[in-house]
Amino acid sequence: MKQTMTFQHAAVGASALASVVSFFCKYTDLLSAYYSRVLEQRVSRRQTWMLLNAQLAFFFTVFPVACPFLLRLLCLVWLVSSLLQCRNSGLRTSD
Repeated sequence: MKQTMTFQHAAVGASALASVVSFFCKYTDLLSAYYSRVLEQRVSRRQTWMLLNAQLAFFFTVFPVACPFLLRLLCLVWLVSSLLQCRNSGLRTSD
């Protein structure tokens, strides 16, 4: 009886995880299509996540008003790292 309950809970957890993954994949694909139109090159799902990472790093680097210097420096390192990842992934904004 105990094994049956465990398997049922595992199946429910797996289906919930699958629905969350499909939700994020759906919207990532839409965003990827948008980036592909803007950049005039095909942008993969992985590159889309890299662009989102760079945008989030930029937001946290530029917009915090009252923030310790060390935290701003860490955000700047995060921004530079994410931009380098975007460049190394093959994303180009100019010829």
